[in-house]
Amino acid sequence: MRGIGMGKQSKAIQDLSKVSIESERLVLKPISRNYGRDIFAGFDEQVTRFLVHEPNESLEQVDDFLAKSIQSAKDGTDLDLAITTKDGEFLGIGSLHHVDSREPEIGLWLKTAAQGRGFGSELAFAIAEWAVDNLDLDHLQYRADAKNVRSWKIAEKLVQKYGGRFAGEEIEILGGKERTTRFYQITPTKTS
Repeated sequence: MRGIGMGKQSKAIQDLSKVSIESERLVLKPISRNYGRDIFAGFDEQVTRFLVHEPNESLEQVDDFLAKSIQSAKDGTDLDLAITTKDGEFLGIGSLHHVDSREPEIGLWLKTAAQGRGFGSELAFAIAEWAVDNLDLDHLQYRADAKNVRSWKIAEKLVQKYGGRFAGEEIEILGGKERTTRFYQITPTKTS
């Protein structure tokens, strides 16, 4: 795993807009407006069926998301990374929310054609390793709709590889939708 670290996150805000991570098959790079059309096309009803968000209705909605994501990275609060293959094919977005806390949360979505190929686990591991190497944290959080078996299986792989626990289920109202959410705490330790 190779990443560009930003030093340990402290109470002072750090600019995360230059964070880039590489794994065996993937490149996680700073999100930019260059990915607007790819996000619009990939973030469809199939992808969002287990997410809080609905598909974007326009490129302007995607542009609003991108502007907020870019600013959040500059502010040091959230990190959204474009996921591509080594040859540049856009696959989705990997996120680390609440980077300025001691319990950041991993999030991700992959376009339909990229699902079921192990990319979700690979990018979650890459984000977890970057977080351990660059942030002061107590644990990482991961949550998934209980119906989204592929997603919570990624969380279970993270727990198995890095340590942690299944923290339970809770009914939540998110984006006007009721869902049962599975919560995980991943407690990786810094590797040498």
